[in-house]
Amino acid sequence: EHIITTKGLNQNITTTTSIFAEEISKHNKNVFVLPNAIDPNEKQFISKPEPSNGRIRLGWLGGSCKTPDTEILTENGWVLFPDLQEGVKVATLNPDTNEIEYHIPDKYIKEKYTGELYCVNTKNINFKATGNHNMYISEVNNLGHKKLDYKLTHAEDMWGKDYHYKKDGINTNKDVEYFTLPSVTKLPYDKTDYCEKQIPMDEWLKFLGFFIAEGWTTNSGTNKQVGICQFKDNTFLLELQGILIKNDFNAKITGNGTKIVLCNRQLWSYLKQLGKAHEKHIPRELLNTLSERQLNILLEWYLNGDGSTEKTGDYIRRRAYTVSKQLADDLMELSFKIGEAAYIKNRGKRTPKIGVYENGKKRII
Repeated sequence: EHIITTKGLNQNITTTTSIFAEEISKHNKNVFVLPNAIDPNEKQFISKPEPSNGRIRLGWLGGSCKTPDTEILTENGWVLFPDLQEGVKVATLNPDTNEIEYHIPDKYIKEKYTGELYCVNTKNINFKATGNHNMYISEVNNLGHKKLDYKLTHAEDMWGKDYHYKKDGINTNKDVEYFTLPSVTKLPYDKTDYCEKQIPMDEWLKFLGFFIAEGWTTNSGTNKQVGICQFKDNTFLLELQGILIKNDFNAKITGNGTKIVLCNRQLWSYLKQLGKAHEKHIPRELLNTLSERQLNILLEWYLNGDGSTEKTGDYIRRRAYTVSKQLADDLMELSFKIGEAAYIKNRGKRTPKIGVYENGKKRII
């Protein structure tokens, strides 16, 4: 009632549509429609404007959007759009060089949307976007089309056509020469000082990739043990043992050649923070700083432990397996930074069993 009374007292009332004007006119005949102000040069906003009759046009214009379940790659890894904090750098692509660059967004838009969405759901591509969202794509004119011409195109203009989507970028990071294993405080039972240790980065990445796939840490009092286990008949464990010994770690192969074990509190302290199987992840500082070549080393040795590589002619398909969502996300980011397109597939709960002979006895894993 208060609103209706106020309307009757107003000298003039403005609204944006004729529908509103019709309702308001029941209480005040001095009502005028001011159409929303839009840029007539924007294709999606082309309309048939009516004369303004000398009045000033007022309006608000919203922006492009994605659905809340869409993730964006930041300097801290993948986050959902609603969880993106202002001031955090996000991954962008320089269209002139195809290089990956991290920048703080200029603006943030969070508005409700009602209307049609442009949706794509395939094995390699999955997204939902408003019609005015800019997509960086190259149109496929025919089956023999090879030359890619990427440009920004509104999602609503893509319907019914075939496109290549840009799914990679160039990582411009330079090689990092050494990995620095952090020092730990010396305890009374320690026989050595655990000062910072520099390890050649390429060697460390071989060990780390394999450890993330097949390694563990155990804590039994003063016995801080690091272990790696693999039952395949290969030379990976021997090569890793050589790397560890070269860098002053007393690594031994046990279990009829299936395990590497060593006790070192400094190494144990660093590796245990990588979590158990369902918590495993790649250290953020490595994902942010390593070169493309060195990230390839890390991936290759992870696959040596828990993955596979299949080659058919010039086509290579690499598969990595993990129960850790965070590690799956990290491997996706790693692939992006070595110029490869990757996707994540949930195989569902599995209960495989294998019989293994260990120290003369068979046990089921």
